[in-house]
Amino acid sequence: MAGAVVPHHREGPAAALVVAELAANAVNHGHTPDARFELEVAVRPDLADPELLRIAVTDSYGGHVPTAVLRPPAPDAKSGRGLMLVATLAERWGGRCVGAGRKTVWAELDARVSGAGTG
Repeated sequence: MAGAVVPHHREGPAAALVVAELAANAVNHGHTPDARFELEVAVRPDLADPELLRIAVTDSYGGHVPTAVLRPPAPDAKSGRGLMLVATLAERWGGRCVGAGRKTVWAELDARVSGAGTG
């Protein structure tokens, strides 16, 4: 999956995990019958640092936007760890409302982190 998501980018494996988590959250927590969402994965030249890989998932539920302050789940909880993984892998991440009933959750990964990815 990493090569398909971000071919030839050193952050491919980490990016694949972030894409999987954000997409899973959109499917599990989005409130549409068909669980549709939009995915953007790009090294964006308009960012201040061209080495940042931006991943953004927009879904149909804007009522709850995750924040960077995450509470650890109970040890026996079956969910609640995914955004902690995103926070660990990403240089920055966050969420924002983008219109009536929609939100975007995004993460930026730094390709220059030593030991990250496999190249």
